Amino acid sequence: DEAGSALLISLLIGLVSAGISAMCYAEFASRIPVIGGSYIYIYTSSGEVLGFMTGFVKILTQMCSCAINSIGAIGYLRSFVQS
Repeated sequence: DEAGSALLISLLIGLVSAGISAMCYAEFASRIPVIGGSYIYIYTSSGEVLGFMTGFVKILTQMCSCAINSIGAIGYLRSFVQS
């Protein structure tokens, strides 16, 4: 009740900025005719070193998430077997 029209204006600003960002990403993706994610974008725009670092961070993130999920699954299995 206290926000008034500021809430609507901020939502419209967010909508416009998200739309512009989507158009920029779409234009950039159309300039690179290779299938890929952030690695290909960084490799093409910034070079080989930053592309390698991006790929390494993505692999490291996957390894950490797999380790965390397996720790949780083992804990759940252990409590299930003990009871």
